[in-house]
Amino acid sequence: MSRLPPHKIAAMLLAMCAILPAGIWVILLFVGNPQTESVSDHLRAMLARDNPARGFLLWIAAFLFVSVALSAAYLSPFALRARGALVLVVLSCAQAVAAGLVVAWPMALFFAVPIYWGTLAWQRT
Repeated sequence: MSRLPPHKIAAMLLAMCAILPAGIWVILLFVGNPQTESVSDHLRAMLARDNPARGFLLWIAAFLFVSVALSAAYLSPFALRARGALVLVVLSCAQAVAAGLVVAWPMALFFAVPIYWGTLAWQRT
């Protein structure tokens, strides 16, 4: 068993989960755009209503922000109470299920790993 408390391990794993969607956005914004187009113009084109990939891009952005928010929440005093820890485990499960519906299963499993540590944190409260 680790010397770190489970809620801190869950927070670190969720912070690492934020790296995956952040990397996707960096690649999309800075690697795939033409030389004549600025990053803001490329972002505007990617998020245009007529772009068929718009929904996927918004989901990836949501995974990024939810991972960061859950990571911060696991480090807050909210995670040290039984009800707070349970809420965070449920939200982590919802994020993992949503990832399973949107991205490939290996990436979705990456989002599911913090659930184990969140459950341990909940059981310890």
